[in-house]
Amino acid sequence: METLRQTILKEKDIQNYKVSSEYKDVLDVLTMAYTTLVECRGKKVDMNQQQKETISIVSRWLCGEGKVGLLLYGTYGTGKTTMLNSILYTMRYYNRRYLMTSAKSIVEVPDENYVWEYPLIIDELGREPNTRKSFGNESEPMIDIIVRREKMGYPTIIATNLTDEEIKVKYGLYIADRFRGSYSRIFYRNKSYR
Repeated sequence: METLRQTILKEKDIQNYKVSSEYKDVLDVLTMAYTTLVECRGKKVDMNQQQKETISIVSRWLCGEGKVGLLLYGTYGTGKTTMLNSILYTMRYYNRRYLMTSAKSIVEVPDENYVWEYPLIIDELGREPNTRKSFGNESEPMIDIIVRREKMGYPTIIATNLTDEEIKVKYGLYIADRFRGSYSRIFYRNKSYR
């Protein structure tokens, strides 16, 4: 019985995406990562209210509040990818391993087994082809990955420029409903910073 218990605990260890620090500490680290990345692009750091709210929500999510997934969506150039990179650096700071890739890269790679190894960050959802053919068989890899990771409770962070309606059109009501039910969602409403 103990062997079974240890097997289950080891298998579910991937869910341990939480940071074992206080919210305030995580907020400070994520803020530093975000502002540093903005500075590296030669931009002045003057955070608006939405950026502060987003950093707060993401920090709470990294501390374990919210749903198993995190969806950043909204218009182009509003800081979603910067936030993804900030999360990646924050998790490295806390010795947590996350894998970051683009949706297009996942679809183009014939064997996406690597997407099951770690908590996953997917950028540019919606820019990938809908289907992939392999030996004459057609599959929808992004839909399969989203569904399987959600069913298994694997932490997944996704950024997209698609609206709710565009998500329904591209992926169907099934995926749109999963995003509503299993993902903490942050809508980026500002104009492009580019």
